Amino acid sequence: MLQANERSRVLVLGMGGTIAGRAQQAGDNLGYEAGQVPVQELLGGLPVAQGLALSVEQGAQIDSKDMRLAELQGLVARVGRGL
Repeated sequence: MLQANERSRVLVLGMGGTIAGRAQQAGDNLGYEAGQVPVQELLGGLPVAQGLALSVEQGAQIDSKDMRLAELQGLVARVGRGL
């Protein structure tokens, strides 16, 4: 249980991919490019719950289809280090 002066900590790791894609207009499948929006920008407009310490790191900024073993190993290593 958390003490009164402690905060729950959450780390959001951005890797790029589909969720970080951008197009000129909604529904533009031909002009869409994955991995364009940094995780900090994706989370920028979201409110953070009181008592929550939110950290954000960009692990990679690539299209999901371009993710290789090196990126996956980096992600696993980063998660293994914890907060």
